[in-house]
Amino acid sequence: WTVLVLVMVIAVAVGSWWVASGRYGEVPQVLGQDITGARSAVEQAGFTSTVSEIWSDDDPADAVTGTDPETGERVVRGSEVAVLVSKGQPTVPEPSDSDTLASYQAKLQDRSLTWTVGADVWDDDAPAGVVAKVSPTSGTTVDTGTEVTVQVSKGPRPVKVPGVSGMTEKKATQTLENAGLKVSGTTEAFDADVDGGDVISTDPDTDTEVPSGSEVRLVISSAVTVPDLSGKSMEDAAEALRDAGLNPVTGEAVSDTDEDAGKVAETSPSSGTRLDPSRNTTVTLHP
Repeated sequence: WTVLVLVMVIAVAVGSWWVASGRYGEVPQVLGQDITGARSAVEQAGFTSTVSEIWSDDDPADAVTGTDPETGERVVRGSEVAVLVSKGQPTVPEPSDSDTLASYQAKLQDRSLTWTVGADVWDDDAPAGVVAKVSPTSGTTVDTGTEVTVQVSKGPRPVKVPGVSGMTEKKATQTLENAGLKVSGTTEAFDADVDGGDVISTDPDTDTEVPSGSEVRLVISSAVTVPDLSGKSMEDAAEALRDAGLNPVTGEAVSDTDEDAGKVAETSPSSGTRLDPSRNTTVTLHP
């Protein structure tokens, strides 16, 4: 009985020691070691080792900075102890083309950075609702905890389509581009008041408010103007009309004219008249 009682006392004492302290181990010091050595030290102390990367203002990238739980803490043997490895100082992340305020804030938080929200801005390249600008600029190396100002896009700035009626196609295109718009192409139409090749109107119309960068189509006059052929020979006049895309015909001679006989005295329609080439191309020459 004495032996049995002694064994029971020893068992209780060992169990109490194990519960109170025997099952605990002390997290070892790993500073100054490489990652492999630090993990080995943790495992030799009776723990399972993992690696956790952290941003650090003081330690270069890949340097072992400590453990979690911290060195010296007593932890149940077999528990997981993370070896903390520096990633160096963080940089301000580059917003993606689809980063909303929430998704970009998550990127900042992942780099141990904070943020403040600035005023929304017009931006021709960033759609409304996505991050347009950050300050400090993306790629800048900063301390952990640095506050980054984030500004969200309101989309392209609205502009009014400028009036370009009567301009040449080249000048109209330049005017529209200077206003922040793009010329998407041209359409021909007849206008008796606008010289051929000049702009009649735009689509969208003048003064329509559109987002900057929008496409505008030019409506170009197809009119052909009857040239002044007075005093030319009938042959030369006919050739000039054909070159202009018109159809010359010879009409009756006229009297009381200052032109020499056989020369063109007048035309019908008269010179300066704008014709629709899709409907009427005939010009009568009167010697």
